[in-house]
Amino acid sequence: MASFTRKAIIDSYARQLLTKPVDKITVKDIVEDCGISRNTFYYHFKDIYEVLEEILHMQEQKVIRAIESGEIEAEDWKRGMEQVVENRDVFYRLYRSARAEQVRRYFSDSAALIFNHVVEVKARGIDADEGDKELISRFYRHAFEGCLNDWLESGMKSPLDQQMERLERLFDGDIERALKRSAQHRCNND
Repeated sequence: MASFTRKAIIDSYARQLLTKPVDKITVKDIVEDCGISRNTFYYHFKDIYEVLEEILHMQEQKVIRAIESGEIEAEDWKRGMEQVVENRDVFYRLYRSARAEQVRRYFSDSAALIFNHVVEVKARGIDADEGDKELISRFYRHAFEGCLNDWLESGMKSPLDQQMERLERLFDGDIERALKRSAQHRCNND
């Protein structure tokens, strides 16, 4: 029953996020929608932002599992960008919320974790330097975050999905090439 209630709270928050600014969603909104007491809400979450963090964490874990299993292909990244564009209002509200800095930090931490996994998966069978792998991951994370932030700052006027598609075309295979150069450099210096 506890996991059912927790899921109901998360689902209610996610639904409300589609129509309300992040700062306007309240515990009262959630408990009324779920038909639970405030105590029940606080049994599962310390505050409303912990629900948001849980939603973001669930999405992060979903992406990581797909990366680890090799299930993510180029088309999946495109679909992911399409979802960002489709939910542009949600992202914009998150970006402009009172807790925007906390949200940005969480997105940054999530992007770091995801890009670390991408680089680790692509490095399988390549004897790349650990420091180089971390640097490659950081480079791509910052590039992704920069594009996303520029898009949000511009009021989401530019076509993000098209920009990401162009970047993919321009940089396709560069992670593997960088890892191989790292391995070659290690080999030459040993």
